[in-house]
Amino acid sequence: MLNFVRLLNNAILIIFLKRNNINYRFNKAKIKNMVLTIEINKEINLKKLNEILENSDYEPEQFPGLVHHILALNLEKLLLRAVRLQRI
Repeated sequence: MLNFVRLLNNAILIIFLKRNNINYRFNKAKIKNMVLTIEINKEINLKKLNEILENSDYEPEQFPGLVHHILALNLEKLLLRAVRLQRI
């Protein structure tokens, strides 16, 4: 599964570069961060979601969003109070 995610990330990057007419050459390219933003037209109870999701942290005094760790894929999702989901 992890190899598939890496291939997908590389494909997305290549498509972006080609669409923007950016010349590129890969030697040992590494994708560090990727952001996907989705608007949801519904209120999300982050406190309750934190109780349901495993490997998640919600401490609104320190950060205004829920951090969901997906350990198998080595990634984190951020769910923010502005009702936006961001994948990093």
